[in-house]
Amino acid sequence: MSIFTLFILCIILGLSHAANNCSSCQECPAGWIRNGKSCYFFSISKETWIRAKRACENMGGHLATLATVTEDAFVSNGKYVWLGGHDLFSEGQWQWVTGEKFSYTNWRKGEENGHDQNPDNSMGMEHCLDWSNGWNDNVCHHKHHFVCENDICV
Repeated sequence: MSIFTLFILCIILGLSHAANNCSSCQECPAGWIRNGKSCYFFSISKETWIRAKRACENMGGHLATLATVTEDAFVSNGKYVWLGGHDLFSEGQWQWVTGEKFSYTNWRKGEENGHDQNPDNSMGMEHCLDWSNGWNDNVCHHKHHFVCENDICV
């Protein structure tokens, strides 16, 4: 069965089995850049982590969550940027703002301390994830550029 035929079945007949095999992607909003199945927004302003999180949500997305080396390379643009990772609920238990646990990491050199949790959590104050030559735990009230992500394919 061709993709076109499957797509028509999904739309016209609404078959649940066929619908599970449908894959359609929306266009990225103005100012966002598509990469894979997501659109990304690179801020020009600097915000605290929580304000960056809210800004992304207000635009219909979330702070970027990185699952692959390819996605990591796309997002890393040479600036310090907030990403959607945090360990705000439980020290050392890193998760994404989407609720997912990390399946991929790229802690920058010096962040992995070898005995406790990744990363170093300097002075017990660093609970938000930034990208700065690799992943870094940082103090959430610092201001950085940020990257939003919007999943556009279903």
